[in-house]
Amino acid sequence: MFKRVNFITDSITVSNVEFSKASQSGKEFGIDIDGKIIYPPFSDQNILIFKGRIGKVEQGTSLLGKGYKVIPTFANITVQFPNAWNTILDMNKANSIYEDSSADGIDSFQDSELEKIGWNAIEFDVTYREIAEHIEKVAQGYIIYIERDDPYMFSGIAFISKEHRAEARELATKFVKEQIEAKLEKERDEFTKYGFSDDQEEALNFFNIEFKA
Repeated sequence: MFKRVNFITDSITVSNVEFSKASQSGKEFGIDIDGKIIYPPFSDQNILIFKGRIGKVEQGTSLLGKGYKVIPTFANITVQFPNAWNTILDMNKANSIYEDSSADGIDSFQDSELEKIGWNAIEFDVTYREIAEHIEKVAQGYIIYIERDDPYMFSGIAFISKEHRAEARELATKFVKEQIEAKLEKERDEFTKYGFSDDQEEALNFFNIEFKA
């Protein structure tokens, strides 16, 4: 199941000792989604909530800059980021698997293999949304997002690390294949009578599905 982080309501806990070392070093560092302090070179597998260096801090400004709140305790630092979404989105968007929003939905996968699955699935009315929701339930990954209720608004990006992508592709393929087979059975008479379009034939071959009239 995907881990979900709402940037309006959730926070990240960071070691006070590690944060102090990084902030006082004058060097660039990052804080990832799990609260770990990391240093360059950053990997495309890092989901960053902050990247930069800490210099002179103006009065009334957060240590991490505009949009962030830093709340120190004895052992840890709690980092909140209610107004840093656009900054964090820009840092991570290129490495995401897909984008999702209440305005545009999900219209593609940035992983080429998942995109092939999605592209063929739509020939039998299995949507990117359905595939993504299934992956979120059964695969390992992250969704970082902002969500408000009134008026409703959602904007998020999803991530699957390289070590878990093969599993996610297999789970997505299995799900889509089951959905198509169920549709073929339900509409058997219609498909027997009218057959398949060229694109549907290609999709059947892609998912290794054999239809017997």
